[in-house]
Amino acid sequence: MKKIVFVGVAAALFTGAAVAAPVQWAGNGHWYEYVAGPVTWDGALSGAASMSHLGQPGYLATITSEAEQVFLQSQGWSLSWVGGSDRETEGVWKWIAGPEAGQAFWDHGTTLIYSAWGSGEPNDYNGGEDYLQFNWGGNGPNVNAWNDHGGPGSSYAYSHGYVVEYGGVVPEPETYALMLAGLGALGAVARRRKAA
Repeated sequence: MKKIVFVGVAAALFTGAAVAAPVQWAGNGHWYEYVAGPVTWDGALSGAASMSHLGQPGYLATITSEAEQVFLQSQGWSLSWVGGSDRETEGVWKWIAGPEAGQAFWDHGTTLIYSAWGSGEPNDYNGGEDYLQFNWGGNGPNVNAWNDHGGPGSSYAYSHGYVVEYGGVVPEPETYALMLAGLGALGAVARRRKAA
């Protein structure tokens, strides 16, 4: 038994597998899940998009309020990628995934919606820091804050785990078809039991 558990943990660590079951935040009803790295930001973006929970497609998390930030910090997850980037236009940070995709949240020093940057961040240090990192230890009073970090194509690429968010995205039509077929099957079983 111990050997099987160890192999499962090792597989999760080396394949970018989820570390724990998704947790739900009552503030918006969305579910969140931490996936261990190492993975680049682009790998996290595509990895999150390939996941689903309770019929909801996954996306690299978007953090749009202080309450959501506090909830995610309380999970004790490691340094993680989330779904913001300024690779399109330096200094204009946008959400790249989820229902907020394309929405700018920070523009050259001005918070447009919500941000939780660490002291002196974002700073595009050494160029190519175009990807949003969550739970950065950082300096100054805002520990567990946001940081801009490098990614593929930068002079130094970083790999971390990432946070997947489920909710706020309408599932594909085939998801509804499967759900309706399942409900119909349950109804048929219930009718048979009642008739017997």
